[in-house]
Amino acid sequence: TFYFTTRWEKGVVSPTDPAVMQVRERLDDWSQKTVLITEDDHANMLHLEELLKPTGIRMLKAADGEECLELLRTHPGTDLVLMDIKLPGMDGYEITRQIKQFDERIPVIAQTAYAMKGDRETLLQAGCDDYLPKPIDKESLLEVLNRYFTV
Repeated sequence: TFYFTTRWEKGVVSPTDPAVMQVRERLDDWSQKTVLITEDDHANMLHLEELLKPTGIRMLKAADGEECLELLRTHPGTDLVLMDIKLPGMDGYEITRQIKQFDERIPVIAQTAYAMKGDRETLLQAGCDDYLPKPIDKESLLEVLNRYFTV
């Protein structure tokens, strides 16, 4: 058994309040956006699809670097890339460098299990615009995407 005391202020709204959730859902209507998910692990790809499906976002999917670069060439209106770092062939660092040479305006968000101290800085130096550690949770993903889609 344990006890705790917390301060409660009347009128403060909880993030899980239904009214807040409705506003959140309206804010995350990205039906006019396209994201390219570059991920070689099928389970991780399905997880990202499930997290993004309620937003209405258009999803392009690549399992490796070559496919990612080809999809960017054939879909020039892509708004953002979710980039796995550990991929077969070219790794996410090299793919990101090539994307930024091709079109530096496209935000590249690294999504990786590499979560050691200094990894974020390495990813940013490689050209990634942001970083999501795996396993990716819905709120973190939506928060990062919202940051780039509202600019």
